[in-house]
Amino acid sequence: KRIFTYAKDNDWIKVNLFSNIKINKGTNSVKYLTREELDIIHKLDLSEYPRLDKVRDLLLFQVSIGLAYIDLVQFNINKVQVINNAVVYSNKRQKTGVEFTAVILPMGLQILKKYDNNLPMISNQKYNAYLKEIQRLANIKTVITTHLLRKSYAHHLLNNGVRIEVV
Repeated sequence: KRIFTYAKDNDWIKVNLFSNIKINKGTNSVKYLTREELDIIHKLDLSEYPRLDKVRDLLLFQVSIGLAYIDLVQFNINKVQVINNAVVYSNKRQKTGVEFTAVILPMGLQILKKYDNNLPMISNQKYNAYLKEIQRLANIKTVITTHLLRKSYAHHLLNNGVRIEVV
């Protein structure tokens, strides 16, 4: 809009096609799950909802590694290694084919151990529906999505001193 206004003001064009377009300058704040919200989810009593226990574990694992859902589904324990005392997972993104390396946070390692390195998987549609159910049971206002879990991972890395260029 600014470029077209400049061009119109300098008589380079006759009509500014963007003159009547309003740009929403709402907040661009990034949403993520806080440490407190993650603790609530982690301690949530799901004894009445056994199907949600595995979903909670997947949620906590996803926050501990930052994978997109499709990359989570294709998680391969053989691509996990220890580098400089950190447990990392290296693979290629399914969506882009770009190689990545992600540190697996301690909570994620506990979940891998719980499932003997073989994570339970459910469909993306069911996963998202169950995430909403966990959100409701935990009484959390933040809408939980798989993408929000990736952002939460990045947020926690940044808050623990990892440089933005690394994240």
